[in-house]
Amino acid sequence: MLTPSPMKLSLTLDNDDKVLINWGVIFESTDPNDDRRPTYCGSVAYTYQLPVTHKLFEYYRKVDTSSKYHEVVEELYKRKVSYISIHVHQTIDLNEDAFESLNKCGYVHSTFMKKSLIGSPVVVSHTLVDGAIMDNCETFNKALQDMYERYVELQLFRDLEPEYDEETFVDIIKAEKIKE
Repeated sequence: MLTPSPMKLSLTLDNDDKVLINWGVIFESTDPNDDRRPTYCGSVAYTYQLPVTHKLFEYYRKVDTSSKYHEVVEELYKRKVSYISIHVHQTIDLNEDAFESLNKCGYVHSTFMKKSLIGSPVVVSHTLVDGAIMDNCETFNKALQDMYERYVELQLFRDLEPEYDEETFVDIIKAEKIKE
């Protein structure tokens, strides 16, 4: 059975950004023999910025200079890009205790959330030093996406030197209930 229970939340990301969302659906079984507790879940979408000062770009500019991504990074500098924007879509599930804590205390820490990505993070645009957002450059964004995914793969398999290994994913660390 689906029971809507919309709620406004402010999500704190681990880069200190805040994202406001409408959230909340309750999943309960209608089977009287099912003793599972209700799950409170919702879908969340947010975009974060990865600055060109990030180690990802330094790695392709200084270390892996023979790869095709070296040219992509050089193009970033030619275009005077200050950061790339990455879109994330994920679900958040809370058990009954975490949901109760959210309602009583007004917040819940990510330790008590079960989060699942819906697809991979996607590069959606890049922003120039002057603040202009370039979101219609599909070919360039695709190259940035490929470069991002390759770097994440290198991180996953621990194939980066420690000085070039910097977290690329910005995740949710806390959800706060907004009182209306």
